[in-house]
Amino acid sequence: MKKENPSSLMIPFIKEKKEARLLLKNRRASIPLLRKEQARGALISSLLPKLARYRSILSFHSISDEIETEHLNSILSQEGRLRLPRVEGDSLQIYKVSAPDKELIQGKWQLWEPDPSQCDSIAIAQIDCILVPGLGFDAMRQRIGYGKGHYDRLLEKIKLIPVPLRTIGLGYKEQFFEGILPREAHDVPLDEIILV
Repeated sequence: MKKENPSSLMIPFIKEKKEARLLLKNRRASIPLLRKEQARGALISSLLPKLARYRSILSFHSISDEIETEHLNSILSQEGRLRLPRVEGDSLQIYKVSAPDKELIQGKWQLWEPDPSQCDSIAIAQIDCILVPGLGFDAMRQRIGYGKGHYDRLLEKIKLIPVPLRTIGLGYKEQFFEGILPREAHDVPLDEIILV
């Protein structure tokens, strides 16, 4: 009798995004606190050298179990390179943030977002690099988010911009999906994924 390849048994086969989200959300929630703290330092050391050539970086303010970006954002703001998104309608509007500890307010879904009364709105064409959160990422550089579609729509807009713009998915290495994530026609692969 032919033996099964053990590695093939570990690859999940998931057709629906809802099922993938649940699996990846549970996996991320189970990451121990010590491991998360180690990842925070690893993110800074592996990501900052890659960001050195970019002048305008759209980051994100992490929520719940996402990889912590507060330290990274603080460094980028001190260098004058930090941009953060704000949910406006069904889109993300980008703002220049100089002092994240003073210029953020809680918006929809308990997200900490730029305060439009303190931060200047900027166009997507003024961004050099986008750091993209997600629940999971696969070997094809696809991501799966939370289902609201905000980053999907933002990534779609990038196709129309005539200037080069780098997209980098960020997360824990536990967020790597061993199979191929379910995708739809509008899903846009990222340029790079950094999982620490």
